[in-house]
Amino acid sequence: MPGSIYTIGYEGKTFSSFLANLKASQIDILLDVRFTPWSHKADFSRKRLEAALLANGIHYVHAPQLGSAPALRKQLRETDDWNSFASSYREHLLGLNGQIEAAFLPFQGQRVCLLCMEKDSKRCHRSLLAECLEQVGLATSAVNL
Repeated sequence: MPGSIYTIGYEGKTFSSFLANLKASQIDILLDVRFTPWSHKADFSRKRLEAALLANGIHYVHAPQLGSAPALRKQLRETDDWNSFASSYREHLLGLNGQIEAAFLPFQGQRVCLLCMEKDSKRCHRSLLAECLEQVGLATSAVNL
């Protein structure tokens, strides 16, 4: 039975506070929905992040197909048109033909948290993805950490 989907952005967080948030929320799976799992903050780049999470009992999964493509992010930076970005990203999700369900079904019954960089989930594609998960019945609500 679907439950809440969690989301977190690491912008402005130290790795220790980020990890504390995940542990306090009893997250089982961190689903990295960045197109490219790299960061200027080394602790949030894939290899170091995955190793640190594993050492703390949290499974890491990268799902690049759920990320926002570089061209789409560039368009948002240049125009600051969130509505256009959101529309294009939703269109991208609709075109995934079952890949969303395939990415989430293995984790039914577990506490899954979507990861991206943006601090404000309302201005990040992860909030749009969480809405989509609710619409297809894979989540009942979104909780931002």
